[in-house]
Amino acid sequence: MFDRPALTDEQITQALEARYGLAVSALEFLALGHDANAWTFRATTTGDEALFVKIRRHVDPVRLRLVRFLEEQGQAAVVAPIPALDGALSVAIGELHLVAYPFVDARVAADVGLSDNQWIEYGRAAAALHATRLPGDLAPALPVETFQPAWGHVIDRLHAAAAAYRDEDPARLELAAFWRANGAAIQQLRLRADELGRHLRSRHEGGGLAQFVPCHADLHTHNLFVEAGGGLRVFDWDEAMLAPRERDLMFVAGSPIGLAPGDPELRLFEAGYGGLDIDPETLAYYHIDWAVQDIASYGQQVMLDDISVESRAYALRLVLSIFEPDGEFEVARRHDRLSGPGAAEGELPAQERGS
Repeated sequence: MFDRPALTDEQITQALEARYGLAVSALEFLALGHDANAWTFRATTTGDEALFVKIRRHVDPVRLRLVRFLEEQGQAAVVAPIPALDGALSVAIGELHLVAYPFVDARVAADVGLSDNQWIEYGRAAAALHATRLPGDLAPALPVETFQPAWGHVIDRLHAAAAAYRDEDPARLELAAFWRANGAAIQQLRLRADELGRHLRSRHEGGGLAQFVPCHADLHTHNLFVEAGGGLRVFDWDEAMLAPRERDLMFVAGSPIGLAPGDPELRLFEAGYGGLDIDPETLAYYHIDWAVQDIASYGQQVMLDDISVESRAYALRLVLSIFEPDGEFEVARRHDRLSGPGAAEGELPAQERGS
């Protein structure tokens, strides 16, 4: 996002110097990503070493330990945090947290594309992650998939806020009008996520689901980087968890996110992965839950959060893009229809009908 955290450059520099023993010569704010709870910087030391510095409202030490473990196991695509002088993988600065990474000379795969060999390598990286056996002190501590959609209460708040909005902010006015026209379809998708989640919880309790595996949980091509020599690196492990492999495979199986891979790319990925056996109901749940999450999180930034006008306008564009033809909303419904009985039906949003 475009807004900076409530920290000065001096506070961040002091933390790097005191906790990491670094002499920082320059610090640059990077307006990257869509997460309103995270901010990124590039730090340069007096020895010309570059660091990628992430500031977050919350960090999960277990997830940071997971990434270090994966790197230590030789998974070359992983970019792990740099330990502080005392071995900590994050340091607190007031109510925020700093995590330092080596700065990788690479470009976002969603921007530069992937060659056939890189699609295959992408599959190999995912397979290596999913095949990882975690140590006994790490596996029980990781978050585990519960199939409990988390954004329904935000959808309800947005529904109420849109109905009541009468102020003059342009982005909020536009979203309120869009929501009043399409709120019923959004609520229907939200309720379908709840329904599928209940069914999957029942299947899991009955032993009907495959064993959970370590998942990145955000493994799309905006978090995949291509190095100058062609190697691939995976960033942003903030959502890592134990889950069905579909949690990661959703980003190559019919996903509209990033490079929006089609059948040729999926076949290349599968060649690297070693064969795919994807459960359609689990895949549908993840696509639906992801669409609901993005509608809610970006909608919250527009209607409910105290952010800059520029960031609010950007978040509005992200919300509306979800409802474009072949966007997340349409793709989620398509996967739901393919998943079997009980699929959601009904009117498409007005924007999709061209009204």
